[in-house]
Amino acid sequence: ELRVSAGEHDEELRVRADEHDEELRVSTGEHDEELRVSAGEHDEELRVSAGEHDEELRVSAGEHEQLRVSAGEHDEEIRVSAGEHDEELRVSAGERYELRVSAGEHDELRVSAGERYELRVSAGEHDEELSVSAGEHYEELRVSAGEHDEELRVSAGEHDELRVSVGEHEQLRVSAGEHDEELGVSAGEHDELRVSAGEHEQLTVSAGEHDEELRVRAGDHDEELRLRVSAGEHDEELRVRAGEHDEELRVSAGERYELRVSAGEHDELRVRAGEHDEELRVSTGEHDEELRVSAGEHDEELRVRAGEHDEELRVSAGEHDEELRVSAGEHDEELRVSAGEHDEELRVRAGEHDEELRVSAGEHDELRVSAGEHDELRVRAGEHDEEL
Repeated sequence: ELRVSAGEHDEELRVRADEHDEELRVSTGEHDEELRVSAGEHDEELRVSAGEHDEELRVSAGEHEQLRVSAGEHDEEIRVSAGEHDEELRVSAGERYELRVSAGEHDELRVSAGERYELRVSAGEHDEELSVSAGEHYEELRVSAGEHDEELRVSAGEHDELRVSVGEHEQLRVSAGEHDEELGVSAGEHDELRVSAGEHEQLTVSAGEHDEELRVRAGDHDEELRLRVSAGEHDEELRVRAGEHDEELRVSAGERYELRVSAGEHDELRVRAGEHDEELRVSTGEHDEELRVSAGEHDEELRVRAGEHDEELRVSAGEHDEELRVSAGEHDEELRVSAGEHDEELRVRAGEHDEELRVSAGEHDELRVSAGEHDELRVRAGEHDEEL
């Protein structure tokens, strides 16, 4: 175990390496930003937690490969599992807005926006269903499309039900009373569905060839829940926006597998994984706290940066040079461990006077300790000459 503490905020670094549980922890003061890396037999897991809101990122590469991101009170959650039969993507955003997308056997998409507005889309083998409910009177719209029965149902209350069969360009509108609550359904070339209830509340669903977009608006302040899914060749993108501050959730999976999550102006989570350079980046806000993990062929490197002083943790492990470096700010406190064929070396440097501890174990087994310009301790042990 290795600990490094520096001053008032108790910035502490721990490194522990058991047989099956290689764990790395980094804590920094009040908010207890902690980084854990464990690498067992079937559960390679990376966990990042940051203080009160418990922003947590887990990556496991076992049998069912899962990615989970949770962020505090509203529990914005993303899960991606890629097992044999259960590829699942799940995004939830608090009490009022919920979005679920699963790509397993029955392919379900669910969006709920509070008590009055709910949208469900399921796409199984024989029952593609779209449901919209709005409050006390339970205005419900269902669309089912089986093999031989294209059917549209609209019910408004207990005993009032309307069924219409929909061809290519047929359109259905229902208006009721003073405030002109209107239900409009058009099924033309671009497959657009609109539901308006009064002057400002509108639900729009459009689905073109390459740009499937879902928008939900509700009320005076134009609280908008926007889901955008584009399924081109290299750019699968998912966006969710909610309200005045433009809290946006964006997921893109292109050539290099990049995941971005932004909540407001500054908070962003980015995950990128290419062929030979698996890189994980996490940036949060003004000070650009960034977590990078790159794993190429011969250079496994882990970097952690946090703000102005550029506190960096770097771990590289090539064929003959296993190296661990820790630098923290202005005075460049560095810990270096290299383990090649003939040169196992440990160095510790601390600031202006270059207090250095060096241990080398080569052919003749030599130990050197220097502390400043003139003080030196040397131990040598050869074949016939043991010298201190």
